[in-house]
Amino acid sequence: MKKLVMLLLKASSLPRFFLFKQKGKKEIHNVSIINLITTPDLYHNTKINIIGYIGVEFGRDAIYLHKEDYENGLMINSIELFLKESQKDDIQYGLNYRYVILEGIFDKNSTHYNYLFNGCIKEISRIDKWLSRSEIKKITMDCREVNS
Repeated sequence: MKKLVMLLLKASSLPRFFLFKQKGKKEIHNVSIINLITTPDLYHNTKINIIGYIGVEFGRDAIYLHKEDYENGLMINSIELFLKESQKDDIQYGLNYRYVILEGIFDKNSTHYNYLFNGCIKEISRIDKWLSRSEIKKITMDCREVNS
């Protein structure tokens, strides 16, 4: 029973692959950082879902295309994040410096550091860890053990 509970907890952290428009809410667009950087007008003031490497530190809160972009200070490959203090605290304990899936409103103009970032994501409503292939494989193996 304990294994089943742990399995259900792990499975609940799996990313949602299908998103539906809810009545009265904005449609959510799954988009890459590359698309936001190259065609910001297309997504300006749009609710987006994005996957990237998060780095939250001293006013330079951003989501990067790759971990290597963060490590090498390539802010040209990043989007600034406007986070609430409570979100910053949550990120510091488990989500910082890893890949995440994030949901919010993209703004091509509004940034604290216009010369560093390619727009920002504000009104962030979701930040979850993005599972690596090895993490997904482990969950799958755990499922098989429970079912056998």
